[in-house]
Amino acid sequence: PPPSFPTRTNQIPREIPPQAWYMHGGLTAVVGGALPFAAVTVELSVILSSIWQHRFYYMFGCLLIVLLLLLLSTALLALVLTYLLLSAEDWRWWWRAFWTGAGVGPWVLAYGGWLYYQRAHTHTSLLDAAVFFGYLALSSYAVALMTGAVALLASLAFVRLIYAQVKIE
Repeated sequence: PPPSFPTRTNQIPREIPPQAWYMHGGLTAVVGGALPFAAVTVELSVILSSIWQHRFYYMFGCLLIVLLLLLLSTALLALVLTYLLLSAEDWRWWWRAFWTGAGVGPWVLAYGGWLYYQRAHTHTSLLDAAVFFGYLALSSYAVALMTGAVALLASLAFVRLIYAQVKIE
């Protein structure tokens, strides 16, 4: 079934007033990805170290807590951004919410590259580096899709909730 929304929308889109410099889409994606990424940096370094040192990762309880922290911080940051966008009369929040959440993926990729350069690049072969960066790129892409989806769904639930409270007389 098609999704139902709490209010009717106008067929003619409203003109969006000029936005502040800090509400630019690229900047919100970079900052929006940096804050949730900062919450999981330590655990990410442990995971990446276990990958290139061929060790078994066994702290799955801690990983679950860090994953929940990542998802919660991504969702809350997307809610704040969506609220700021709607307050500034910018109705184009869908993709901005997704890209704000998905901004974690490039940070994961950059951090993995930095860790590789700092710790392992002199001890590995070209094939080891290709395998490591291949898995790192796939993991970063998966993290970006996951956090982007969480941000979009959280923002959608938020927008539905606030517009369901609007009374039109």
